[in-house]
This record gives sequence, C-alpha cells and structure tokens, in this order.
Amino acid sequence: MVVSTAWFPPVGFFALLAGNPKVYIEACESYRKQTWRNPNPDSGEAYFNLGLALELLDRLPEAYDAFFKAAWNAETAGASYFHLACIC
Repeated sequence: MVVSTAWFPPVGFFALLAGNPKVYIEACESYRKQTWRNPNPDSGEAYFNLGLALELLDRLPEAYDAFFKAAWNAETAGASYFHLACIC
C-alpha cells in the first residue's frame, strides 16, 4: 500500500499504520520537489534517494531514470550503477 503523508490527518494516519502490517510512506514527493527545483544539483544524492524510493514501490522505469541521473556524480556513481544493474 502506498500512503502519502499529505492527505491524512495525524489520527487517521496512525490508525492506518496500526491496521496494516505493510505500509510504504511515499518519499517520492519530497525528492521530486528537490530535483524539480534544481534539475542538475551539485550532488546526486536526491536523485539516488528518489531512485531507491521508486525501486521499493516497484516503479522500475522511473527508478532507472533516477539512478541514471544520479550516476553522473562520483559520490553516488557506484551505488547508482549497482542498482541500475539490479533493475536490468
């Protein structure tokens, strides 16, 4: 189940968490905002984290694009190429 934190009041959100053993909180919203504001950031960390979140949500084509964009930076290149290889 994908849950967005923007749509639930706190009581309903925690009730939903208690009722379902497997809940994914969608982190894609904040990472997309970070990458939208600056499409070519100094670090590839935002794109790498976006790729991880998308991979956990089984959105593999979008995750592939995010990991590929994160691979340009030396800090995240190794991990990005590893996840790209795992996707393919």
